[in-house]
Amino acid sequence: MRHEVLKGWAWPWAGVFGGAAFWYAAHDVSTYLLNVNCRHVWVAPLIHIIALAGAVGSGYLSYRAWPDGDRSNREHFLSFSSMVGVAAAALFALVILWQGLAALVFSGCER
Repeated sequence: MRHEVLKGWAWPWAGVFGGAAFWYAAHDVSTYLLNVNCRHVWVAPLIHIIALAGAVGSGYLSYRAWPDGDRSNREHFLSFSSMVGVAAAALFALVILWQGLAALVFSGCER
C-alpha cells in the first residue's frame, strides 16, 4: 500500500524537485570547484552535463507517472502534477544548459 501511495503521488513531482536539486547542485558544485576549473577547463561543463542528464531523467520520471485510460478525479490531479513536473524539468534543463554553455565561454579565471 505504501509503495502505491509513493508511486501515485511522489513520481509526478520528480521533475519539479529533481530539476531544482540538479540545478542547485550544478551551480553550487561548479562554484566550489572554480579554482580547479581554472587549471582544468572541462570540470564545470562536465558538472553541468551530469546535472542536465539528471534534470532530463527526473522529467522522464514525471512523464512516466502520467496516467493512462479513464480519468477519475485522482487521475486528473496526477495528470496535472505530471504536466507540471515535465514542464519544470524542461525549464530547469534549459537553465542548466545555458549555464553550462556559459561555463564553456567564461571559465571564471578571466580576472
